Amino acid sequence: MGFERTKGGPMSVWCPLVPPEDLLGMGLYKRNLSDVSGAYYDWCASMRSKTLGSVTMGGLLDRIRMLMISVGIACGQNRELAESVQSIVASNLRKGAARLVSNLPAETPEEQTVKKTLAMFFARMKFTRDIDPKEEIGRAIPKSVSTKPESDSIATSAFGDILPRGMSRDLDIDDKVQVTKQAMYHGTEIVRVLYTRLLSPDPYGNNNS
Repeated sequence: MGFERTKGGPMSVWCPLVPPEDLLGMGLYKRNLSDVSGAYYDWCASMRSKTLGSVTMGGLLDRIRMLMISVGIACGQNRELAESVQSIVASNLRKGAARLVSNLPAETPEEQTVKKTLAMFFARMKFTRDIDPKEEIGRAIPKSVSTKPESDSIATSAFGDILPRGMSRDLDIDDKVQVTKQAMYHGTEIVRVLYTRLLSPDPYGNNNS
């Protein structure tokens, strides 16, 4: 919990979107965080009325982007504060995504490639832009697939071939289609977790990751 001193004494400053460790760098802007908190609570109330079952990754990212827009509006003319809070939110979402990606299996060459693809996809994510997730995932796919040095001497790839340990080859169009399909599936589940956490008392999953 951060504190701001006023003429009447210390006043507690709190914003669900800004972790305590990030409050230290907010300086004088901390006094405006109540407006950001209000925008966040309004966003939560609006989102809780929406269905979650069949929404796509793009739909979920749009909902998160709406939060970023609400933060910007709440900060009014204070663009520096808006960008600071948006940066904190995006950074924590990326960290949460990275933790979730790290839990994905990586036993086969395909799984390794999907994992690398999602790691790059989320590392580039700003959560403030309107994007085509499938297109961005396509850009994040590595050029080649390989087996880990510590893996079995040979590994059967879901791409339809057998790769000796440590060997690699360039991905062809069919490979990329398969990687994109799996990355979209796992990526959607990861964004779903990030979005659900944002609606909870622990917005970034720091207490249950």
